[in-house]
Amino acid sequence: MLERFISGKSKNKQQEAAVNADETELAAFRLGTIPITEGLRDEGLAGEFNQSVFFADDEIAFRLDEEDEGMVGDEIRRRELLLKDQYPFRLEGGSLKFCTDNRSPIYEFCLAASQYGTTSGGSANQYQIAFERLTKAAMTMWLGPKSGAFRFGVPGDEHEKHPSKMKEKSDLLRTMIKFPGNEWTWDVSVDAKDIDGYQFVKDLGVDIIAWKKNNDCRRGHLFYLCQCACGKTNWGQKIQEIDDHKLKRYFRPLTYPPYVKVFSTPHHVANENYLGQLAESGESYIFDRIRLVNLFEDNTAIDHAKKEMFNTLDDLIQDAIDKFNS
Repeated sequence: MLERFISGKSKNKQQEAAVNADETELAAFRLGTIPITEGLRDEGLAGEFNQSVFFADDEIAFRLDEEDEGMVGDEIRRRELLLKDQYPFRLEGGSLKFCTDNRSPIYEFCLAASQYGTTSGGSANQYQIAFERLTKAAMTMWLGPKSGAFRFGVPGDEHEKHPSKMKEKSDLLRTMIKFPGNEWTWDVSVDAKDIDGYQFVKDLGVDIIAWKKNNDCRRGHLFYLCQCACGKTNWGQKIQEIDDHKLKRYFRPLTYPPYVKVFSTPHHVANENYLGQLAESGESYIFDRIRLVNLFEDNTAIDHAKKEMFNTLDDLIQDAIDKFNS
């Protein structure tokens, strides 16, 4: 249950510190160097939170004070420790500097998608779509040989053919996986057919479907179902959107071994407790910003990501800078 996360001020403040660290990084990305305290006190950067960024129903608000400033510094140091040379910023005294000689396009894009990647339309949709493609590339790298992935979520765009009807999407998926078996067969149950518009269901909470083939190509391949969550607020709630009951009403059989749930977010999950609790709550493996950046650790991997994202990566990073300046 999501309520298990809400267990005291300290945990909420740690996640709030992660958001304030993001805002400070964006300011350093734009200005080059910025004092952490000034970045936090700028209402255009952080402001005061009237609700948790992690959960919609948590109305605890905190004023910025010395403890908050210290927690943001700790959060930035934690990112430095986890990413080492792949972290594109550097703490210098009480200031944060953007290192132009140590660019990290995956980190920079995830930072932008965590701020602007909502589903409200316009360029915001492009962040969500591009992040799903980044996650798709990450999952095939993570799973290794004999793996594949398919972007199942909506909407599509001009870069790829993306059927809107679920049956057509199912047929395309089965064509792509290219192995014997009847997993992911569109076979709607009688009770689901009683629902008006059942044939127009969208993605059933699934943004990416990935798979790992068996060596002998018999039935029982392992599937991974991923939900992606961008945007600045309430992203943690999306971890429970994959609905096993609904999926099994539309696809019969769905999979033979139980599928593995994956949750991918461009945010940095604030600490080990959050990471473990989030994984437990959603029964999911978690990709956050740190894990995604570490997967794309060299230029070959980054080029692979750019190709999967139809070379929109650099444009979206620039779009984020433009949004920040406007």
